[in-house]
Amino acid sequence: MHARAISPGNWQDTAGRNGGHCLFTNEGTWTSPQFAVTPFNYYRCIFWSKVLPRPAGTPWSDPDTAPPTPDGYPAVWSAQSYDTDKRPLVSDHYWGVDLSDDWVKHEYITYGKANSAYMSLSFEPYVKTAMSIDDVSVELVDYDYAARWVDRQFAQMPQHKFTADKNRWQYIPKTMETLRNGGKIRIVMLGDSICNDTSNSSWHALVQRMYPNAKLEVVSSVRGGTGNVWYQQDNRVKQYVIDYKPDLLIIAGISQGYDAEAARSVIKQVRGAINPEIMFMTPVVGPGDPCKDSPNDHKGADFRAAMQKVCSEEKIEYVDMWDPWKDYVCSSGKPVYWLRRDHLHANVRGAIVLAKIIEAFFAPKR
Repeated sequence: MHARAISPGNWQDTAGRNGGHCLFTNEGTWTSPQFAVTPFNYYRCIFWSKVLPRPAGTPWSDPDTAPPTPDGYPAVWSAQSYDTDKRPLVSDHYWGVDLSDDWVKHEYITYGKANSAYMSLSFEPYVKTAMSIDDVSVELVDYDYAARWVDRQFAQMPQHKFTADKNRWQYIPKTMETLRNGGKIRIVMLGDSICNDTSNSSWHALVQRMYPNAKLEVVSSVRGGTGNVWYQQDNRVKQYVIDYKPDLLIIAGISQGYDAEAARSVIKQVRGAINPEIMFMTPVVGPGDPCKDSPNDHKGADFRAAMQKVCSEEKIEYVDMWDPWKDYVCSSGKPVYWLRRDHLHANVRGAIVLAKIIEAFFAPKR
């Protein structure tokens, strides 16, 4: 599928990477036509871009060394999913695009969302940058290709050995049995935009590669800025969890309100209707620098301790995402914004770290 522009942007006849036409925009968003997709399939998205530096006198010059800006990343790429009536779904897919004064080839993996029938791609310059786009294409791939894409991305980053608690899997025996012996696992990831980014990391492709007889279906059931304090109210767990009939529920994200009892409420409501295995992933990424002490770190530590208690009492699998994330950031030699597309969210590099943390959690024990 080769996309064409339908909202704002200008075709330039001779500025393309091979001297032909390309799309240029310095404001607004360029969006492709919608094209058909299938839920739970992987798709390879390829495009070439130039993102010109900000005007002279502004600080951003190199994504490795430039300070973060209040406006966010210089440009973003996104995939928007739609249902059978072509209405947009809440769960989307955003990654940042680095500055470049020459053509750079990008390859990303995206995933067919639950209840999706169509998808479109969008490109948007930020912070008064100018973005040129050429040769956009989308192709169906399998989970093994998606997993190898994660490998290739991580190979370009500072290396790190990710490990997991040796006592893991206490409360997900059915999930692990299905992974080992084969079968379909419907996984619902419940949370906010950070949870959505985690889902978009292709971690499930890494897990399926380790357990090739299993079939994972991952549902991103999310709402920006939303956690258990909101989900526990007004029977929302029915729409966001129960109706999807998960075999495994993963509660994740940073929008928890530091309220462990709200998580307990969600867990009890889910179990009052269905009986999936449940995992809780600690908040990860978000604002601030994990290598520097701050009051938020202390409050976050208190919340993690409270959630460990809830998980133990409710027999929920507790997954520490924070410490492995902090270990990677602090040992990588890179500033934390090298792993983020704005002050809160992971870029593709940050998402690869999240995928590797989850891969280590599910990796067979030696």
